[in-house]
Amino acid sequence: MPFSRLLLLHSSSLTESVHLLWTIANFHLSILAADMLACTMVSALPDAAVPPDWQSPLPAH
Repeated sequence: MPFSRLLLLHSSSLTESVHLLWTIANFHLSILAADMLACTMVSALPDAAVPPDWQSPLPAH
């Protein structure tokens, strides 16, 4: 059942709805934090350890 439908259930109280939204927000924040950590770890590797398609050279001016 999608979370939007859960929010609309008549038996749900405001507290339960807020708790559900808070849980969803925390889930997305944890994914974002994990993604940022992975990017930081990749950028900390020496260039030889990073596959060529991951390297993004700066455009020549």
